[in-house]
Order: sequence, then structure tokens, then C-alpha cells
Amino acid sequence: MILKSKKKTLLLKAPAKINLILRVISKRDDGYHELETWMQKISLFDSITVEILDLPGIYLTCKGRDVPADESNLLWRAADLFLRRSRNARNKGISINLQKNQPG
Repeated sequence: MILKSKKKTLLLKAPAKINLILRVISKRDDGYHELETWMQKISLFDSITVEILDLPGIYLTCKGRDVPADESNLLWRAADLFLRRSRNARNKGISINLQKNQPG
């Protein structure tokens, strides 16, 4: 859900969810699992601020929990993929701030 948008900045809410049903079906070749699940989102959420920069690089900060701010973080990997694949992002960078409010 987008909360606020400026020309180069997005503020997003990432809602928490609870699994009412979760069944692991199988493990895939990429290390992830095929799942059967029934989820319900709840009112708790993380806040993510994303800003396109005029200087190259990915700048990730994570506040609120012990979360990696490097290439192992999925936000970092998504930003890297966006920058590599976007024609409009040449010589641009991304700043991401993750405010963790959800447990675990």
C-alpha cells in the first residue's frame, strides 16, 4: 500500500500476516519451498521508504530489529535487479529505509 509519493520517493506499508493454515509441499531446486497457505493480514506493518538517487549505488538501512543491510537482504536484491533492468535508472541509485515493526 502506497502511503505517500513524491517525484522520486515512495513510502510504503508492508502489512503483517498470520498463517491460519500452512503446509509445506516440497522443496524447490532454488532452496525455497512450495507451500499451501491461508493467510490473514493484520493491522501491524513495517514501513519502507524508497528513494531514487542521482548517484549510483544501493543504500539500505534497517531500523527496529537485527536485519542485514547487505546483499543478503531481499530489499537490496530487488533494488539491484531494478537498477540493472531499468532503462531509466542508468547512473541512478536507490536509498531504502526499512522500519521493522513486525516480530520475528
